[in-house]
Amino acid sequence: MANHLKVDPPRRRPLWFWVALCFLLLGGAWFFLSRGPGKAWLDRVRNAPPKTAAEALARLGDEIRRNPQTPDSYFVRGLLYFRMGNYSAASNDFTEALRLKPDLAEAYDQRAFCYRYLNDSNRSLADFSEAVRLEPENPKFLTGRGMEYASLGMNRESLKDFDQAITQNPDYLDVYVYRGEVLLKLGKKREAQKDFEKAASIPTDNLDSLDSQGRALLNLERYEDALKVYTHALELSPSYLPALRGRSLVYVKMGNLDAAQVDLMKASQLHKEQDQAVSAQAR
Repeated sequence: MANHLKVDPPRRRPLWFWVALCFLLLGGAWFFLSRGPGKAWLDRVRNAPPKTAAEALARLGDEIRRNPQTPDSYFVRGLLYFRMGNYSAASNDFTEALRLKPDLAEAYDQRAFCYRYLNDSNRSLADFSEAVRLEPENPKFLTGRGMEYASLGMNRESLKDFDQAITQNPDYLDVYVYRGEVLLKLGKKREAQKDFEKAASIPTDNLDSLDSQGRALLNLERYEDALKVYTHALELSPSYLPALRGRSLVYVKMGNLDAAQVDLMKASQLHKEQDQAVSAQAR
């Protein structure tokens, strides 16, 4: 898809343009594209768009060497590292972006997810809370903190954040899934089912929301519908790892172990290629 984006060398491109290019390479573009900072501009965008993850990382590295005081460059590279699963490198870039721009709420939110996946709950909760402090009405930040509360067993605080996120945006699909999973854990099956059904009813082409919707349908045991959702996500981005893993689980539930194995092998190969791109950038 990136090959269809025309680049006019004299024009500067906004931050969302780079986010889109990087994430279309790896999947999950629209989640960050629709919720990223989106107002800053990157300097020195003179060449054609990158065609591979390795090229994108190299280009961003060059941009940072030319303009080491530009927080957006670190932020975008952090997003790319994050999607590739290199949470340590991603957190370092988000930290540098925050050093240069301390009020960048999205960087706190993304670094919180890095710490979450690095099993550092204290730092994760602190960063989610700082993002919420900076933008208290942002449903994404409230949902992230609610997820961290839930993982810590703080279900009351978790549900409070999820409820507030829904108040801010009743059509925010993802939060219904997370709230439903907490309610299910608390034994409130009927309430959880309502949340999963709500998530399943909201139309979306956002890759990460499609992944959440697939999880909701799995919880409802609507396997045929879940298969359609994950397949649609892969039609939008064939390299989107969560959809490959989610669809493989659906195939297992449906008893199609051969198809499940094919998706898992594809996911493993894509993950390997992404690791190689990160290693090449580190050298």
